[in-house]
Amino acid sequence: MDKSEKSQLWYSCTNENLDAIMAGLNIGSVDRVLSVAGSGDQPLAMIEKAAHVFAVDSNLAQIDFVLARVKAIASGNYYGANCFISRGCYDGCIKGSKSSQNARELTKRRNTYFWDENRLDRIRAQLKGLEVKQGDILELVQDIRGFSKVYLSNVLGFGYTSNMKEAWINELLSKVADGLPRDGLIYVANHNRVSFMALSGKNNRGIRLDKGFIEDSSFLPSSLCLDKDLTILARNYERDEWHPAIYRKK
Repeated sequence: MDKSEKSQLWYSCTNENLDAIMAGLNIGSVDRVLSVAGSGDQPLAMIEKAAHVFAVDSNLAQIDFVLARVKAIASGNYYGANCFISRGCYDGCIKGSKSSQNARELTKRRNTYFWDENRLDRIRAQLKGLEVKQGDILELVQDIRGFSKVYLSNVLGFGYTSNMKEAWINELLSKVADGLPRDGLIYVANHNRVSFMALSGKNNRGIRLDKGFIEDSSFLPSSLCLDKDLTILARNYERDEWHPAIYRKK
């Protein structure tokens, strides 16, 4: 990815379900969360519940956009913070397609979440606990310690190449898990893709449960296990293109 691509705004609105993320990570008042920044929707949702959220993105345009939203919320300009006009170059990308209709539906879902029961007032009161920084989350994870939960979205699998196999995935997840306490959580939005990458060419039939189907997790490092209950809970909300999973530190 060249420098010019990282100067463009990719997303002004998440195409993930915020209820799924919050349910899967089960964020509480003592949690310190390391998060992909993205459009800002995810870290803003998290800071309502968490003690601290450290949001990271490699794209400076996304960082500037998130900081503008934070500034708007801090001033009480909630309409400006929600950014009703979609303008990211990937807005509306879902289910394998991109359209203005998708963008409108995703924006409506996102706005419904934030306007629910004075949520933006509660977020505004917690903004001092939100920190935003440009960088690669998989590199900064070595330096940023003290977090109890990590939201990786689709970082594992974005720009997939054929050399991203089991050892590569295992190494990256081990690196993330190193900074977590026992029972710390990692949320990935694309477990099916990560599983395919890690286990391509192997038996990847998955785990069948009473409430659904979860792809094979045998590629996880020994320090992590799949939290089936939280994964099912997240998937009860996420019914678009995503297959979230939650990994727990042993």
